[in-house]
Formats: sequence, C-alpha cells, structure tokens
Amino acid sequence: MTRTRFLTISRRSFIKGATAAASTALFAPSILRAASKYRRKNMTSAEGQKDLQSYMDAVTAMLKLPPSDPRNWYRNGFIHLMDCPHGDWWFTSWHRGYLGYFEETCRELSGNPDFALPYWDWTANPEVLPPLFGTILDPVNSSAYIPDLNSFQDTMQAPIKAYWDSLSPAQLQQQNLRGYPDFDALWSDAMASFANQPNARFLTAQNPKLNPATQVAVDIDTIKASLAPTIFANDVGDPSLAFNSPVSSSHQVAPVGFSILEGQPHNRVHMSVGGQNAPYGLMSQNLSPLDPIFFLHHCNIDRLWDVWTRKQQALGLPIGPTVAQQAQYDPEPYLFYVNADGSPVTDKIKAADYLAIGAFEYDYEPASGEEVIPVAIAGRSNPIPALEAAVPPSAAVAINKPATAKLTVSQELVDVATKPSEQSRQFARVSITPPMDVGGLNFLVFIFPEGTTPDLNPDGPEFAGSFEFFGVRHQHTDTVSFTIPIDKALDTLIDDGRLKAGEPIDFAVVVAQEGKRIEGNMPVEARLTDIQVGSF
Repeated sequence: MTRTRFLTISRRSFIKGATAAASTALFAPSILRAASKYRRKNMTSAEGQKDLQSYMDAVTAMLKLPPSDPRNWYRNGFIHLMDCPHGDWWFTSWHRGYLGYFEETCRELSGNPDFALPYWDWTANPEVLPPLFGTILDPVNSSAYIPDLNSFQDTMQAPIKAYWDSLSPAQLQQQNLRGYPDFDALWSDAMASFANQPNARFLTAQNPKLNPATQVAVDIDTIKASLAPTIFANDVGDPSLAFNSPVSSSHQVAPVGFSILEGQPHNRVHMSVGGQNAPYGLMSQNLSPLDPIFFLHHCNIDRLWDVWTRKQQALGLPIGPTVAQQAQYDPEPYLFYVNADGSPVTDKIKAADYLAIGAFEYDYEPASGEEVIPVAIAGRSNPIPALEAAVPPSAAVAINKPATAKLTVSQELVDVATKPSEQSRQFARVSITPPMDVGGLNFLVFIFPEGTTPDLNPDGPEFAGSFEFFGVRHQHTDTVSFTIPIDKALDTLIDDGRLKAGEPIDFAVVVAQEGKRIEGNMPVEARLTDIQVGSF
C-alpha cells in the first residue's frame, strides 16, 4: 500500500496524544513553591499586557537618562557586553541576576511597584508580536534610539571610558579574561556590535515569523527535550545529558558547548530576530539588550529553568551542581550588576547567589512546558550508553557540502526510539571545530540510511535539527559541541522501516546557503570532529 508521509502518525506521537489528557488532570504549576510577591506573566495575557505597558514606560525613561547614569538604556546593555556568559554552565544563573536587577530598575522607573517582567512564549507564538512594532519597544522605528554608529560613538564612548576608568582591579581582571585587556579592545567590540537603526532588527511587522529552523527549535517537543535531563551540568565530553551547558573554567572564556535549551531556543531566537546575514541586527550581537525583545526572550528562558527546577523537586532530584562541583561553580564572580538606584551591586556577587529566585521574589504564570512536571513523575527508561559515530579525517563542513559520519544502529537505540517520549528521548551531540568567524552560519543536521541521498532541506524527511552560534563577534579556536533532540528524525526512520539494529545510518552536517558571508564570500572552514548519540 502506498503511504502518504504527511498523513502518517508515529507510534510515539500516538502514545503521546493518548497520555496528554491524563497529564492535564495532574497539572500543578505551583508545585513546591510558596506564593511570591511578584508574578511574571505571558505578554499576551490581560495582566501581561498591563506589565508590557509599564515595561514601555520604563524603557522610555531609561532612554532619556544621561549616559553617565548606569541605568541608562545603553549603559545597561554594556553590562551584557562586558560580562555575559554563553556556552557554559553559568549561562542560566548570570542571566537570572541580570534580569532581576533590570526588573527592579523597571519597577522604579515605571512607577509601577507591582511590575514584573512579562515573557514571550515563543513556543505558543513563534513570531514577534504586534506590540513590539511601532512602539518604544521597536528599535528600528522609534526616534528615541541612537540612530547610527557615529552618533553611538559620539554619545557613548566618553561615558563608557569614564566607567572603564572606575573599574576595580577585580573587574579589570574579569575583563582581561574576557579578551578586553584595555578600553580600546572593549570599545572596538562595542562598535562592531552596534547596529544602525534601519538594521537594528531583522524581523519586521510585515515579516514577523521566526525562520523555519527556529520554529523547530522552539516547538513543544524541543522544549520538553530541553527540560528532560535530570543533571544540572556535566564536564565537556561527558556522554550523559545535562540541563545546562558544560562545566567551564570561567564565565568569561569562549563557549565550550551548548545544552538543548541554550543552543536551540536561546541561540536560534536571537539570530532569527537579529538576522543571520550582515548587516546584523542587535539581537545577533553581544549588545543584544539594546533591543527590548531581549528581556522578553530571556524571561522565557528563565521561566523554563524554573519549570526544570520544579520538575526536579517533584522527583526529589538535585536542582544545582553536585557537592563536588560547588567549589568551582558557587564562587564564580558576577561583578557588574547595577541596583535600581544606579549603585553597583556589592552584596550578591557570586554565582551561588542566583541559583534560586531568592530575593527577587517572583514566580511565573504557567505556559508552554509546564506539563513536564506531572509527566516527569511517571517512570522513565534508563538511558542507553552513548554511541559514537565514525567521523572521517577530512570531515569538512561547507556551504551546501555536507560532512558525513556513520553510525551502526544498536538494538538498544531501536528499543528506546520506539518508546513514547515521556519514557525516553534521544539526542545527538555534534562537535565541530568552528571557523574563527561564526557570524550567520546556520548548521543543519540530517539523518538517513546508508546508501541513500538525503534531501538537504529543513522541510525534508531527513532533517533532524539545526544549531548556530549566538553573537557574530565570538572568536573560536577550540572544538564546540551542540546538543539537539533527534526523536522526530528517528521516528521517521522507524515509520519507514529504515532504523534496524546492526545496519548503518549516516549523519550529515552542512551549512545552509543563507549562512553565506556577504563580505568577500569568506569560506566556512569548519570541521566535524565528533557525533555522539544517546538517550535521556
């Protein structure tokens, strides 16, 4: 009988649909959480829209503050440029602190003592929503923003130099670790991270939707996969899967690897909103907080961390680093936050201070992903040992020219792939040696049986997932890993009878055409170094 692909329903999807109704009755958004003083709401809800108006009032006030004021809109963006971590296990806690103090500043400047940051649930709404166009939250069309690079330099260079000159020895040490040994190095990066007003945001009111690969990265299956790990963080190369990106030596060094949460919805939303080609918008760069959508986006990332935390609590599992890891994680210095009155934060200057919501006293209105808490209480399969794909020595990754690795399917992989996703999920950890310039590169991953020719198209049946770096100014010299969920791709192979124990399948990694450079058509010069496949 001839099968029509778009009418088929995988056995996992069928089981997942059957269990959804049962899980709804167990929905418990406040599990193990006392009532909080503030509630962060979905920007589309009635109460969320009220907070969105207060957010507009606060942004308006920050844009009017002189650049000598640390709460000035652009000064606040420099906190991120000078201190934010990406691609390591401090990503979640640092951004929690950054959002928390920004929220307190908004509360002060908006005049709304009950204000809490609203969040953008891109899983439910995978597009930039109307309130973010044609208002003060639109950096392209509002006259309140600095319009061009020359004006940016004229307005901000002297105040940032004065701030630099006031930094403590400990802060200067952090800047040196980051690759800013002097002010000129910082300012060079700032100038390269700014976007002239016509290009400040790639998505428009006429073209508001996240690109297709990013819509996959934010869909509910990817979000559930990001919340499924039960370990806080692992060392680089550890075959088990963790919620956070890998352990690192400092939050100031280049990324070492990306978790599903950071590498998929975080990175891809940034780059889809900001643009994958030059001229890049603000969200594609380390001055991304200059686009107000940054805080709505990161509020949703923090919300998902809170969902994961409550899931762990429901299972009686750890919510932070292991005892052995705490000596490295807890004292990591966060030295650049600013209070609502503009004074530097001096009482909470370590990563351990932001593992819990704590003094910020907020919780979240429930949204996408919340259902993992009751589902997680059900029994889960034990993870299978990670399988190593064979990568040839000359596995160069190029535009429209894939690097291919081969994996012999084990019976264990077949067994777990046929289970419903609530019991077992599968992942591929893809490691590459990236080019020095990663800006705009969109890496696509495909899975297909040996001897067949894949359709290298995100809409094709062999598509497994994608990844890209956040920030076009990161310089990379070492191998970096990305983790993607591959449940759907394996489901397709199962439904087609093409995932069989003892037989090989191929993984192809390719750079999409839209990732091509504009300036000089620079070659990619990336190399595939390793692919691990496992379950969690």
